[in-house]
Amino acid sequence: MRSVVVDTNVLAYFLLGVEPHGAGLAGRLRRCGMVMAPDLWRPELLNVLSMAVRTGRIDPASAFELIGASEGVVDRTVSSADLAETALALALERGHAVYDTLFVALAVRDECPLWTYDRAILKRFPEVAVCPTSP
Repeated sequence: MRSVVVDTNVLAYFLLGVEPHGAGLAGRLRRCGMVMAPDLWRPELLNVLSMAVRTGRIDPASAFELIGASEGVVDRTVSSADLAETALALALERGHAVYDTLFVALAVRDECPLWTYDRAILKRFPEVAVCPTSP
């Protein structure tokens, strides 16, 4: 399979084993040529992990382990600065938050799909956004 951009929710569901979203993601990610994301994925994932600890889903030690594991999932991290103009244009054009359009901008730039579970992204950017567990 070719390269893909992954939204932070895909990484989080995969790392935390959230079902049914996490089912089959390991195999699909392994078959990708390259897994990419804008640099925003790290702070977003840290926020998800901190919320998972606060809600008792995982313990702090597991959160720290998952930080390390996440680095092995994303093959290439792209600077938000390199995507800024396209991300802003997409946000203004489609009425969507820039932090999400950074992921869209990377997918558009590299002509590859954006894997996401975010319904708003799937609806507003059907030309690149796909649910990774869809047939």
